[in-house]
Amino acid sequence: MYVKSETDTERSLCIEKVLEDLPGGGTVDPDDFKTATTEMLEGAIVGADSNGLYHLFKTAKIVTGGSASAPRIESEHELLVDDVISDGNVALTIASITVGATYDTLTFDSGSLTIYAAGTVLYQVETEDTSGTGKAAHAQVQDTSGDYLDVYFPINDNPEQKNGIVLTIAQAGGDALAVAYTEGVLTISLANSTAGKNNVSLVQAAIRALAVTEGIDFSGVTCVGTDWDDKQTGATLTTATDTFVGANISRKDPLYTPAGLAMQGVDLTTDIDNQGCGIMVKGTVIESLLPYYVDSDIKALLPFVHFK
Repeated sequence: MYVKSETDTERSLCIEKVLEDLPGGGTVDPDDFKTATTEMLEGAIVGADSNGLYHLFKTAKIVTGGSASAPRIESEHELLVDDVISDGNVALTIASITVGATYDTLTFDSGSLTIYAAGTVLYQVETEDTSGTGKAAHAQVQDTSGDYLDVYFPINDNPEQKNGIVLTIAQAGGDALAVAYTEGVLTISLANSTAGKNNVSLVQAAIRALAVTEGIDFSGVTCVGTDWDDKQTGATLTTATDTFVGANISRKDPLYTPAGLAMQGVDLTTDIDNQGCGIMVKGTVIESLLPYYVDSDIKALLPFVHFK
């Protein structure tokens, strides 16, 4: 006689501890998912509409290689054409989703993302807004007439904190580019004879190398030049000083406010109506095992869930 022993778990491995669940659970809308998806996975975040029907809280994570108007995203998502997604600032309607071997690529009916660095988590919202509310902190200086250097702090990095910081260009005493920040003034001292040492990419790298100085994070600064590279030595300073101005993001509300996490999978292939699941509202989950991506802003919407 042979004895076969098996072990299994009562709930998703991503859910480590349940302290409270939603009485009666909730019924899940299967129309939220891609045609090829056969199951809503355990650990999915869900939220209810005005009729009490539960919906997937859709997210997607940006990977490198795309652009603001055509971002690349990890394949693990349930986004559909005509869904409206947000980077927190703007909200754009998906026009197409091109499926690739290792990533998918989105395009939009109109507009572009304002936050699209790798690792950014996009999420579903209700209404398109191609303008957004935030504004990157920006200052512009001009060396010789018509030759501009624009410097930006990221739109998602508290732009209002940078308001009042002064950007100044000057000519260095020698032939080396130097950047310094002290007491609210960011000074770019241009190499005084070799213009190529002052090119935009080198200025940007020098500013980013300041890292966090006097409480200001320079690591995400971007620089854009207009007729700048290989021309500027600081010999002529048309507009040597400008002041940074920006506006904080008023983060977009998600389409569905998260109610909790699915405690088991839901079969999306069955013809049986009212397919539902248990919903955890308080407890501990292992973030790396969740089926879809979250970020700190999404976690904040689930204050009674501890993400390990």
